[in-house]
Amino acid sequence: MSPDDQPFVAVDRERWARLAAAGDGRAPGAVPPAGAAATEAPADPASWAGDGEVDARERVEVLAPLAALAARRREQDLDGRAGLGALDDALVRGGASARGWVVAVAGGVAAGKSTVARALVAELRARGIGPVEHVSTDGYLHSNAELERRGLTARKGFPESYDVPALRALLQAVRAGDGTLEVPVYSHRLQDREPEPRTIDRPAVLVLEGLRALAGPGPDGDPGVRDLVDLGVYVDATEDAARAWYLDRFHAWRVAAADDPGALLHQIADMPDADADALALRVWAETNAPNVRDHVLPTRAHADVILEKDADHRVARVLVRPV
Repeated sequence: MSPDDQPFVAVDRERWARLAAAGDGRAPGAVPPAGAAATEAPADPASWAGDGEVDARERVEVLAPLAALAARRREQDLDGRAGLGALDDALVRGGASARGWVVAVAGGVAAGKSTVARALVAELRARGIGPVEHVSTDGYLHSNAELERRGLTARKGFPESYDVPALRALLQAVRAGDGTLEVPVYSHRLQDREPEPRTIDRPAVLVLEGLRALAGPGPDGDPGVRDLVDLGVYVDATEDAARAWYLDRFHAWRVAAADDPGALLHQIADMPDADADALALRVWAETNAPNVRDHVLPTRAHADVILEKDADHRVARVLVRPV
């Protein structure tokens, strides 16, 4: 293990895979029950989301064990909240009856956060621990109009472009078990917030996914969100791999926009391929890469589990922070 891995320990895939069976009684390598996932919240079509699916082996050997760990940690945390709350409600964020639990899935642009988050949601739902919802921090980006008003259009995706107080308020409400909550939704098709939010109602587990899912205090000293996260996951990839995946996703979005006049990328659908790729790579070099290096990658240190991916999107190594 490299000194850079501290304070994490590396767990090989065979050993990690055994956690799934320990967590729910399934035989090692058994495929999760089919049809166990509830209906997902409305989202962009797959072509706009730009994410693939986790193959069966990755699901069994990586995501099922992660869900088992999350389920066990949640059980222990809720027991701990009840015990502390019996002494004094003030010792528990949200009070002794707080039952909501938050998993964060962070990582760089195009690293595969959404794919991991959706698969984790399905695995957790299959375990029957209660309603599980997936929320993206992208929804908490200020609208394009608001970014323009604030002079932040070129800083979209950077810490100051998010409505962090609203995101913190959501996590606090989830932890406290508050009723129907409105959640803003980001459209990759529009590259902006959807006009209408969606609603969630008392999730047992909220899987929060995005660049800012493990963010600490902002540049102005405002609180971040990581102190409201119960289990942090970081999806890690080299910059070269992420750039290639970003370009692949851009190609898919551009194809989807060709026959969709309402899509933001429709205006470049007829641009020569070389020019379109040059535009995408300029956005990567000037915006995405610096943002990841300066503001996203540092949040890796606050994760409980790191999934290190190879260039083929498969998880090559799992790093775990010992309890």
